[in-house]
Amino acid sequence: MSPTPSRESIAEKVGAILVEVLSVPPAQVTPAARILLDLGAESIDLLDLRFRVEKAFEIRITKEDLAAAFGDTVQSGEYLERFTVAALCDYVERRLEQARG
Repeated sequence: MSPTPSRESIAEKVGAILVEVLSVPPAQVTPAARILLDLGAESIDLLDLRFRVEKAFEIRITKEDLAAAFGDTVQSGEYLERFTVAALCDYVERRLEQARG
C-alpha cells in the first residue's frame, strides 16, 4: 500500500482540478478561496469536481461524507463560507488516511 500523498501534493492536484473545472487562473486558487463564493462554482461544477477528485485520488466521495465535513445543508451560509480550497484539501487528506488506514 502506498503512503498518503503529502499535503503539498494534495493541494497541487486539487488546485489543478479546480483550475480546469472552473476555468479560473491558478493565482485565484488560494487556500482561503471559497469554492462557491470566490471561485464561482455552480452545482454542475461541483459534480465534475467530485468525480475528478475521486478519480485523481482513488477515493469515493458521498453526499453524506460531504455533509458531515462541511455542514448539514448546502443552503446554509456557513457551508458556503467553510467550503474553501484548504477545507477540500483537508477533506481529501482525511479520506486518504482512512482509506490507507
